[in-house]
Amino acid sequence: MEEISNNDLFIAIKELANNVNEIKVKVSNIEERISNIEGRLINLEERVTNLETEVKEMREELKQDIRKVDKKVTLLSNELLEAKADISLLQEGRR
Repeated sequence: MEEISNNDLFIAIKELANNVNEIKVKVSNIEERISNIEGRLINLEERVTNLETEVKEMREELKQDIRKVDKKVTLLSNELLEAKADISLLQEGRR
């Protein structure tokens, strides 16, 4: 069996230290990428929240507009019925 020299131990420790440093760099890169992804996710969540709010507001405006149009159609229908009745009365008067 061979004896392990101090130099062999030193080389092994140096290689291990290099490997640990490489791992630290990779972990740091991964952490940075995760941080960027988290930032993008926060932005997406804010945009979704803003879009939800905008859709709710638009829905409410649309409901109000539909009610206004419905009232106008009702008024026009009533006026048409009155005009039709007036026309009928005038036509009967001519006979």
